[in-house]
Amino acid sequence: MTAQFIEELPELHTFILELAADYNADKIDGWRAFIARVKAFYTPAMMDKIEGVAGGWGHMAAFANHQTLIHVTSVLMALPLCEEFQALDAEQQNLAWWIVLFHDIAKEAHPERLDHVHGFIGAAVTAEALCKLDFGITLDTDEAFYRWADMTRTALTQKAGIDDLVQDNSQLPAILDGITALFGDDTPAALVIKGVLLHMSITVIPAWAQQAPLTDADIKQYITPKLLPLLKVMMIVDGHGWALFEPERKAEETVSTRKTFAQVAQQVAG
Repeated sequence: MTAQFIEELPELHTFILELAADYNADKIDGWRAFIARVKAFYTPAMMDKIEGVAGGWGHMAAFANHQTLIHVTSVLMALPLCEEFQALDAEQQNLAWWIVLFHDIAKEAHPERLDHVHGFIGAAVTAEALCKLDFGITLDTDEAFYRWADMTRTALTQKAGIDDLVQDNSQLPAILDGITALFGDDTPAALVIKGVLLHMSITVIPAWAQQAPLTDADIKQYITPKLLPLLKVMMIVDGHGWALFEPERKAEETVSTRKTFAQVAQQVAG
């Protein structure tokens, strides 16, 4: 039995559905109203409860006046409204909830610079959290897990023309082999971890180009048929989270993401 998002975090799930219903009915008057509701919900007690499930939640929320906390909440709210999410089966939908919850868990938002590495670091943080939840994880040795986590956290490199570090895709074969060895071949835990790991690895909106995108060969090698619909949903709703109250931008970016993933699907199938 895979840990169910709705059972582990029922108050958050209910809040998200209420937000989604009000947003869909045009009852949230822009970002200021949205942020007020978000900040009212995340009491210290609620933050502690989520931290108990998603270790690192409080650290993530502390940066840039809660910018990432607000963003992750907006992405969670976009999830049940997304057509692609609605088309998933119940098991896939549960995994999508977990991927969105964790996707920015390691992000350190700063006004003066972008964080290009939180996908890889977040995958290690996510794996640690899933080990404490009911994801059917039975690790042979803690040592093997911590070697993998350290490797994933530090798989960072410099790129010409960019001051900040980016993810080191040359280490993806070892990282993904490690996920399979520790968590199984596309098991629920493996899919959630890979969804977090790769959510910054495909450019779906030209104006927001990823700094270390997968090559076509990488896509064919690393994105499996089971991961594909989850990653697609993750990246659609991630865009929605930034453009909630800009309908034209939101529509354009959704078209762009769907077009990109239609090409990804062909590569995966080929």
